[in-house]
Amino acid sequence: GGIGSGLLGAAAALTRPEGVLIMGLLGLFDLNRAWRMRRLDRVFLKRYASFVAPVALHLTWRFLYYGDYVPNTARAKVGGGFGALLRGIEYLGDFALVTWPLLLLALAGSVFLYRRRDQLGAGSWSVVVIPLVYMGYVSYVGGDFKPTFRFLATPSIYLVALASVGLCRLAETLWQKHQQLLAIGLALASGAVLLSHGGGSRTFAEWRAGVLPVHRAAGFWLGENLPPDTWLATGNAGVLPFLSKLPTIDMFGLCDRHIAMREMPNMGAGGAGHEKGDGGYVLDRAPGVI
Repeated sequence: GGIGSGLLGAAAALTRPEGVLIMGLLGLFDLNRAWRMRRLDRVFLKRYASFVAPVALHLTWRFLYYGDYVPNTARAKVGGGFGALLRGIEYLGDFALVTWPLLLLALAGSVFLYRRRDQLGAGSWSVVVIPLVYMGYVSYVGGDFKPTFRFLATPSIYLVALASVGLCRLAETLWQKHQQLLAIGLALASGAVLLSHGGGSRTFAEWRAGVLPVHRAAGFWLGENLPPDTWLATGNAGVLPFLSKLPTIDMFGLCDRHIAMREMPNMGAGGAGHEKGDGGYVLDRAPGVI
């Protein structure tokens, strides 16, 4: 529908900045269809009016309140130009090494959609274009430091859809009599490869789960043993300030405007999301605990 899909797109855009990217790409495909039809239908107008209105209202409020259109976290994490781009490409390469069966099947699905583009319409090609542009965006911002590939969760939805098309078409082409058996076999083989190559993500998750009790204990201890007006400076600005309830300086800048806006030398060459800092600024604020 028009209004429903527009409001869903607005909800996505208000949740993550990438929602604007996806709705923008879908808008281009809708405009292309409208151009070929030589008219804008009511569904198009309702969809993008219901998308633009809440997003524009929120962006206006955000600028008036914060003085910026993008979140402080984006200022703290994004930047670096060519260095960040290379790191982002490496991030995509690591993703490809883990998910290559999915990507091969998605490629097969893309070939099928391309060959049937006249019958299916140009809109079907959006399933291919959106993940490609999205992954280009992930490369541009420099990827992520976590091996869980969380930045690629959204394009993976499209890749899985394409892979399902590729899987079905390969089954039809390779084994006419037993398509279901072949499809199940290919799916199981792909799952086994993904499982065998997902050790990095599982190890990271286990490590995070293992250190959480330590961070919780430290947070409670700080809150119980320090005066409530003691300033804490930390790069672990999640559990520690939340449980200690102490005023905190986030030394990586996600919650600190000064550090987030600072221009860093060699930005893009360090760990993604953990490159900004200002030791002199932190010390000038005289934290009680670092």
